[in-house]
Amino acid sequence: MNDGNARFARRTRKTQETECTLVLTLDGSGKTAITTGFGMLDHMLTLLFFWAGMDVTLTCRGDLEVDAHHSVEDCGLLLGAALYEALGDKRGIARVGFGRVPMDEALAEVSLDLSGRPWLEWRGDELLPPVIAREEKDVWREFAKAMASAGSFNLHVSFLYGKNGHHLLESAFKGFGLALASAVRVTGDCVRSTKGGLEWCGKYWRLFLFFSVFSAPAGGRKVQPMCQLSSPMPILWVSHRSRNQPLCPIWSQAICQTPRVLFQTRVCSL
Repeated sequence: MNDGNARFARRTRKTQETECTLVLTLDGSGKTAITTGFGMLDHMLTLLFFWAGMDVTLTCRGDLEVDAHHSVEDCGLLLGAALYEALGDKRGIARVGFGRVPMDEALAEVSLDLSGRPWLEWRGDELLPPVIAREEKDVWREFAKAMASAGSFNLHVSFLYGKNGHHLLESAFKGFGLALASAVRVTGDCVRSTKGGLEWCGKYWRLFLFFSVFSAPAGGRKVQPMCQLSSPMPILWVSHRSRNQPLCPIWSQAICQTPRVLFQTRVCSL
């Protein structure tokens, strides 16, 4: 919510896997109260929003008896959606940000653009050990992907060098915080875009479609819906074998083509 004086959002998310509540204030002092049940996530989010100078109260109860994946991902979705809401029409914000913070032997860098276009580049994670804090390293990529998707922004994270997984993540989350602080700061009263706006489709629809394209009998291919997630920006993702690739945005209609398959998706605007 952006009422002209305070930029903040209150969000909740409840599924059969998690139940999360969040209050986010963009123009804060870095005060955080974060309890997710996964201590490493609490630590990284505390770093992120302290360095961003934002106030956050976040609680999440998830199915940690399975693993931390659902809790980490859903916190990312909730935080991204809250950021998107708190920014309002993005009038006056700097829009872009960059952060690079060393942590002992480790260094990562983060660049972002609050462009209205969701995209994640996650590079150099071969430096991360397979397991960090008793969880697979991929949960951190899933967090970043979820937050960038729900927040509808470009996020580029590069792990440059380092040996300790904790240090590498800490460098990345501090850099993320610095980049976010730069991007949300108010520098004027115009929307920083030559197009005049930071939305692809104006009146957007909160829909995310995932499809899987895989080999079918007799050498053909078929498309199967995988899941739906809430997101401020409708976009069509196609997974072709092991490669995930966003092909095109969809609004009232999208026609996308992959090798040997053509399909059409229609979305009715509300």
